[in-house]
Amino acid sequence: MPLSSEDAAKRQRRIATFCREGTVDEATWEFGLSRATILRACRAHGITPQDTLSHDERRRRRQRVAKFCRDHTVEDAAVEFGLSAGTVRAACTEHGVVPAKADVTNGPSRNRLELVADLLYTNTAYSTLARQQGVTRQAVEKFASKCLAAGLKVRQR
Repeated sequence: MPLSSEDAAKRQRRIATFCREGTVDEATWEFGLSRATILRACRAHGITPQDTLSHDERRRRRQRVAKFCRDHTVEDAAVEFGLSAGTVRAACTEHGVVPAKADVTNGPSRNRLELVADLLYTNTAYSTLARQQGVTRQAVEKFASKCLAAGLKVRQR
């Protein structure tokens, strides 16, 4: 049976009062309601729960995330700030930052040395080398081009 408008208003006041002292997660557990419903009740009564960020705090966090992404991957930033990869990408887009790419050739040095040896002394196809190294063909091609730029005589395939 749906609540009357008076009962709904009372419930919203109780939720908002609870959130003054507690967190949104505690309120969801206490009242058995979704996070969105709890936040709606708090906003209706002008209360900012302890575990939510203000608009300015979110803006500053997005700036910090974007700055962090200049030197780190999206996944690193997501772990560092406790955000989803989508949120990190949105912050980077908002601030015009292109996140650093994960360098799949930065595995253990023994693997890199084996790859260099294969590139220098065998005619094995890039796709075969990639399978052996556990990386993509494009990563092997990129690594080969880096080797060429460094002056190594990589065999043509």
